[in-house]
Amino acid sequence: MLDEFKMKFEVGEEVVVDTHYNFYAAKIDSITKAGNYKIGNNIFNKDGQMRGDTSFHPTHICKMSDTWRAKLKRKELKFKVSNYFNSDKSKCISNEKLERILAILEEKENEWFY
Repeated sequence: MLDEFKMKFEVGEEVVVDTHYNFYAAKIDSITKAGNYKIGNNIFNKDGQMRGDTSFHPTHICKMSDTWRAKLKRKELKFKVSNYFNSDKSKCISNEKLERILAILEEKENEWFY
C-alpha cells in the first residue's frame, strides 16, 4: 500500500518547494481535512506533489535537510554577488580589488577541476 510512502508534515514545518527549475524554502500553512498540505495558494497531495501539476517533473515539496539548506545558502550568496556587480556599488571597486576577486575565483576553479 502507498501509505508508507506518504510524507508527514506538520503545520509550520519548513519544507523545500522544488519546481525542477527553481527551489525555495516555505512553511506548511495548513493541512486540509483530506490530509493535503497548503502552502500559500498551492495545495500539495499527501505524496508531496502539487495538485494540478501534470508536467514531466511536477512541482513537489521535500523535507528540509542540511543538503537543501546548503543549496539554499549557495543560491542566496550567488544572488547577492550577482546583484552587487549589477548595481552602482560595483563602480566603486578598484581594478586592483577586481583582480584580487578574479584571482580568488580562479583559484577555487582550479581546485574544483584539477
